[in-house]
Amino acid sequence: MDSQNLNLILLTLIFFPLLSHSQITTNLNNNHTDQLSLLAFKSYITHDPLGILQSWNFSTNFCNWKGVTCNTTKQRVTTLILENHGLVGPIAPHISNLSLLTHLNLQNNSFFATLPRNLGNLFRLKFLILGSNQLQGTIPTSLSEIPSSLLNSSSLIVLGLAGNNLSGNLPSDMLLKLTNLTTLYLGGNQFSGSILGSIANASRLVRVDFSNNNFTGHIPSMGNLPSIQVLNLEINELVSGGERGMDFITSLANSTQLQVFSMATNRLTGRLPLSIGNLSRQLSLLVMGENHLEGNLPGEISNLVGLTMLSVEYNSFTGIIPPSIGTLPNLQNLYFHRNQFSGKIPESFRNLTELYEMGLKSNLLTGTIPPSLENYQHLQILDLSVNMLSGTIPREIFSIPSFGKLLNLSWNRLNGSLPEEIGNLKMIQAIDVSNNPLTGDILVSIGDCSSLLYLNLSRNSFQGPIPKSLSELNGIEYIDLAKNNLTGEILASLERLQFLQLLDLSENQLQGNIPTGRIFNNATAVSLDGNPQLCGGLLQFKLPFCPVTLTKKHSGVSKVKLTVGLVVGFVGILTLSIVILLFARKRKAETHAVVDDDVPIGGIDPGDARFKDHKFPQVYK
Repeated sequence: MDSQNLNLILLTLIFFPLLSHSQITTNLNNNHTDQLSLLAFKSYITHDPLGILQSWNFSTNFCNWKGVTCNTTKQRVTTLILENHGLVGPIAPHISNLSLLTHLNLQNNSFFATLPRNLGNLFRLKFLILGSNQLQGTIPTSLSEIPSSLLNSSSLIVLGLAGNNLSGNLPSDMLLKLTNLTTLYLGGNQFSGSILGSIANASRLVRVDFSNNNFTGHIPSMGNLPSIQVLNLEINELVSGGERGMDFITSLANSTQLQVFSMATNRLTGRLPLSIGNLSRQLSLLVMGENHLEGNLPGEISNLVGLTMLSVEYNSFTGIIPPSIGTLPNLQNLYFHRNQFSGKIPESFRNLTELYEMGLKSNLLTGTIPPSLENYQHLQILDLSVNMLSGTIPREIFSIPSFGKLLNLSWNRLNGSLPEEIGNLKMIQAIDVSNNPLTGDILVSIGDCSSLLYLNLSRNSFQGPIPKSLSELNGIEYIDLAKNNLTGEILASLERLQFLQLLDLSENQLQGNIPTGRIFNNATAVSLDGNPQLCGGLLQFKLPFCPVTLTKKHSGVSKVKLTVGLVVGFVGILTLSIVILLFARKRKAETHAVVDDDVPIGGIDPGDARFKDHKFPQVYK
């Protein structure tokens, strides 16, 4: 940058903050004011990793700078959009001198410090989107961080401050002043206090996100939100105690445009009112999980024919699952896990043909798995684990071509063998049927599940050998076959599974040598306890050495060599004995023999230093 431009920026930084909006308008050409304001904004940026602001210099008309849009008649800045560029620094207060600005979008950067106090000067501003930065500070009653002029702005339509570090209570009259506000995104901050009671009168609101804060108290009535489409209150500390604690649900009956409603992960208690069935027929997502709701789930929910997701997991609902749920024609995601639902899986569930995910884990369900689940031709996840389901696994569920993520039937009372059709699940990534009394062999066809990453067949009564087809699961990361009645040897071909991270074969009846390649070189990744006939492997396995066995060919040759050796040895010993005998008789005739007791006769002296460290091989049968 040349010295003239540098001096101009320095003068801007020195004098600009001292001039009021009216003074600037009087003393400087409005176009020039916008240009200097933008350069001041740039000077506050401490890091521009993508070089987005390199074009911001005097050699180019500021209306052509990256992210800047001007109106065509006055050549004044009306829009500044610099989202998703990784910019770092505080937001310069000089931005408030862009007096014709209507759109300001700086979201998904790393702007920090507090919001400029003079943002309220932008009285024409309609869209203020500063989400996903690192802005901090409070919004106190004095409105020192967000000026009252901004919150009084009747022109403001969108206020997006989500994903920052803002804290404190919201001004109680905030929504009374923003009369044209349609979008309010405050999620992902640290706001506390109660949800604004004035929300009931903010009749133009369409999208509201208060999620992931520290709001407390009751949810206020929302009886005058006719245009609301998205209402997200999840992940707070909201409660619903008292006789009228659930009235907010009833008050939403007039919000006929509501499409997304989440009150998950709060401290809501009590029973859902029957009026929940009066919510909008356009409601697509109803999310109530991770609260303390109890009692029966109202069957009136089936009136919400637009539902694609129904989530009530991690509550304390009891009783049967309402059969009327099976009449929801558009349902794609059903999450009822970790409640206390009892009885059978409703037969009406056969009609949920659009279902992608069904989670009924950790309930008290009994009866059999309905074969009609084969109607779920879009199914990706089926989790029926930790219940009391009995009977055999219906082969029909293995005919779903889209089954691509999870089949979890563990911790039930299922019996019989695995259906041969399990090999049809070419796209499945995880299968868990552990902790059932299943019997029979582990099917060869399981090797056809070519996308499998996780396989858990433990704690059953499977028998027979480990099928060789397991070594064809090239992407497998986890295999658990523990606590069955498997026999035979551990397949050496399992060494080929280069992505395998855990292999549990403990408490079976396996025998023979342990392979030594890949995963078998990692004692922490392989569990073999409870197989007393296994041998070899790493010392950490604490297994006996394997006996040395001879092949049939070498065994025959060895027998011939042994026979010849014995014959030659016998002849040699006999000849030596005769020679010694003759020599002894001759010696006897000449003198008396002297015998030294310190020299052993007919053996090797164990104390001889030449043999002290010698190891003699042993051969086990």
